Amino acid sequence: SRRAEEAVRRAAEEFSKDAAAGEGGAILFVTHSKVLEAVLAVVFGKFYEGVETTPCGFFHWRYALDGKHELGDLHNIEFHDSLVRQ
Repeated sequence: SRRAEEAVRRAAEEFSKDAAAGEGGAILFVTHSKVLEAVLAVVFGKFYEGVETTPCGFFHWRYALDGKHELGDLHNIEFHDSLVRQ
């Protein structure tokens, strides 16, 4: 997940250069569900073992260069913020 976060950071830096030049848009980051789960755990503090994805799962990550990321819409992903007792 740290490598994923680094890849997104580099893309965001390039995007910010384009935005400064008057261009802009969105970044689409496509990866394996396990990486999505790890990013939710590391970046957003979700309990890793409590994250479940199903096919075509995705989430909207509002990346901020200052580290103040926001988690947007989720699709086919459920998570818990702490251990869920069975």
